[in-house]
Amino acid sequence: MAEETLLKTLEEDARGQAAGILSDAEARAREIIEGAEQESASVREARLRELEGTLEKERSARINSARVRAVGALIEVRRKAIEAVLEGTVESYGKMPPDEYSRLLERLCSILEKDLRGTGETKPVLRVNPADIGRLNKAGVEFAACVSADGKVRKELTIPSIIRKKRRALETLIDKALFGQEEKTDD
Repeated sequence: MAEETLLKTLEEDARGQAAGILSDAEARAREIIEGAEQESASVREARLRELEGTLEKERSARINSARVRAVGALIEVRRKAIEAVLEGTVESYGKMPPDEYSRLLERLCSILEKDLRGTGETKPVLRVNPADIGRLNKAGVEFAACVSADGKVRKELTIPSIIRKKRRALETLIDKALFGQEEKTDD
């Protein structure tokens, strides 16, 4: 019986040791699991911050791209409005009352003659649109420019030519009148 008691004692001792080992193993497993969960949460948070940063950069890039497209569209609308005003200006001169239009033609012709005489030309040939001949009080008028007698110097002073020469300044004035500020461009 002593053997049985010894075996029971040994068996109980082994079971106690096994329970202790098992308890220690379970505690160690819990520590490992907790550490892994903490590390996983930390990795997840770091990845989440990285993704948030990437998404913020992408969001900013898309917003900037949309702003650039919006500014481009706004500039295009402004340019079309300015162009419509300039085209309307040219058309409106053709619809002026005859006496005002005649005074305008005479003034343009006078400016042209003075300008060409400033180059040393003594007998400039004034050419006006045939439709405008009757509106001028000058004789010998033929087409729409002032030309030196030798044909080497030609000066044009029509509404379209004035608009071409003064286009940038006119665009700035029109833009300011229509939109309350000057158009900002890089050119």
